[in-house]
Amino acid sequence: MGGKRKVRYNPTVGALRHGLLRFSRRVDVPMWHVDHVRGLIPLMRQTADELDRIMQSNSLRNIDKTMAAQSIVAMLNTRCRGLLPADPRRRGSEKLTYDPYLMNIEGHDKLQQRDDLDEPGTFLKGGSGK
Repeated sequence: MGGKRKVRYNPTVGALRHGLLRFSRRVDVPMWHVDHVRGLIPLMRQTADELDRIMQSNSLRNIDKTMAAQSIVAMLNTRCRGLLPADPRRRGSEKLTYDPYLMNIEGHDKLQQRDDLDEPGTFLKGGSGK
């Protein structure tokens, strides 16, 4: 009566247990300058094309497609870190203030000094500039 139960091997669970696969991937994209948007468009198109190519493959198992897709998303994250202009903040730095709520203002002063971020005809406090 108490025969041995056959254990099925699930390749997705095996990849997760061995650290080859993660449940989710995130992409951190700088987005405080218009050049970041311009640089992101071709990167995302290229990433979408690569993901589409992987999904159309008949020779890869589903777990292989998933691992390849995670690798491509990780490469997108690396490429996004290289978008210029670079982040003016040091990694891990913070400058907290209450105005009117808790806010990290580290790097705001460096961005304020950049002339390429100025918009013509705009002033602080909603002024019209006329």
